[in-house]
Amino acid sequence: MGLFVPSLSKYVFRSVRQGVARSFAFDTAQSMKVSVASKLDLSDGEIQQFSKKLGQFTPNAEPLLRGEALKSEIAVKSIETLQGLGFNPRELRRVLFKNSPIMLQDKERIERGWNLLKTELDMTSEQLRSFLMRDSWGLIRLNQAAFQVRLEYFVNLGFKRKQFISMITRHPHLLAYNFGKMVGPRFNRYLEEGMTKEEVVQMFDKDPSMFGKSFANSVLPKIKFLVEVGVARETIFHDWLVNHPGCIRNALGSYRDKYNRIMQKGFSALQFLALMRDGGRLLNRDINQTVEKIDFIRDVLKKTNKDIAEYPECLGVAFHGKMTRRVAYLDCKGRDYQALSLLDLLGPPDDVFARERAGGSKADLKDFGAWWDELPNEKKLDKLGESSYPNQFYASNTAGS
Repeated sequence: MGLFVPSLSKYVFRSVRQGVARSFAFDTAQSMKVSVASKLDLSDGEIQQFSKKLGQFTPNAEPLLRGEALKSEIAVKSIETLQGLGFNPRELRRVLFKNSPIMLQDKERIERGWNLLKTELDMTSEQLRSFLMRDSWGLIRLNQAAFQVRLEYFVNLGFKRKQFISMITRHPHLLAYNFGKMVGPRFNRYLEEGMTKEEVVQMFDKDPSMFGKSFANSVLPKIKFLVEVGVARETIFHDWLVNHPGCIRNALGSYRDKYNRIMQKGFSALQFLALMRDGGRLLNRDINQTVEKIDFIRDVLKKTNKDIAEYPECLGVAFHGKMTRRVAYLDCKGRDYQALSLLDLLGPPDDVFARERAGGSKADLKDFGAWWDELPNEKKLDKLGESSYPNQFYASNTAGS
């Protein structure tokens, strides 16, 4: 009974030590579980949803968020660093959804990227947080040397430093795009289509997201469609893409649908081209709103498709914010709104319109607009011709004011 068994004693000691270690690890994991979840204000259900999204970028995402992974402590410290830069839980969710690897970066790297971008982009902390919620890759990828290399590359393409900074501010993905696979080849592709270097620079400066569009798979099919409906290739490459690159922003299928809906209204091919003379903006507008405006112009204002084609800008104005408001104001003043051309009705600034078209004043039109905006949209058109406007707006009370 008094015998000492070394091997057994060693086994018991080792078992106790391992048990303590496991207990410590479990307690630490539980602590980290609470810490990570609370940093993002996530429920268990939200953790699962969030992990599914993060799983596209980070293996073992759910254990990482729950504090059960080896790198959970790093994730917590990264979140704390971002919170120290002013990100609230809602903003942190957006940042991590866009760029989950930021959770695994040390404090020094995150703060280095923050200070670099804040200095180079000349942003306030609030502006930079908004910027990083769109794309935070630059926060962990850039140092001063890498930023300078990227800047010099764009300068060599023909961009000025100011343009480069402006493009990054509007399209943060530029900080991550690969030079050899995306930026250079896509810039050169437009040169191959006959555009000048200055035109290509202007196009990307106006819409830097064009660097993210494949020419063969995204841009070219839309250009072919525009050519099919009668737009000259030279117009597309030397006017629309240069001045209004957003003309090819939407999906090709939506362009065909919009074209068909408009043509169903009886416009000729030439009239459709006239509607497109503002750089193709027509194809980027909500087609239901466009059709609503066409119906109103034809049914209420008694205009023809020819009238609309002669002033296609009419389809770009706010329907109730300007078009119906001005018609109702004229109606209230006893003016014949059907006698005015679309240009005379919608073209002048408010002061000229109110004074010369309606016999009122800019201040009176503003007050009328405030009343008009309060009406439910579905009841606004019922007011036309009913003489049911507030007394203060009738011509006898405001003429000559």
